[in-house]
Amino acid sequence: RPVVTRDVFLDADNLESLDHLLSFVASDVSTFVALGTRSIFFRPWCVGEMTTAKMNRVDTMLLALPTFERLPQESIEHFETTMLELDSLLDN
Repeated sequence: RPVVTRDVFLDADNLESLDHLLSFVASDVSTFVALGTRSIFFRPWCVGEMTTAKMNRVDTMLLALPTFERLPQESIEHFETTMLELDSLLDN
């Protein structure tokens, strides 16, 4: 049976301090695992975590669940205008 030899953090473990979540992803995560669900690209905090991991060159893995769908290129190009809730991340 495999044994995990590293600390594991699930963002749902600490939803009370969302202010620190993105800085935690940037500086304290060695591998970021995104759970690919149908709604992952429409949840501002998920987008913020994925973006933070990418910008800070954190190794990232996608665990694509059966309902996961990649965004079409057109949606990616217009993501900023269609995802208005991203403004909530600007303070973090």
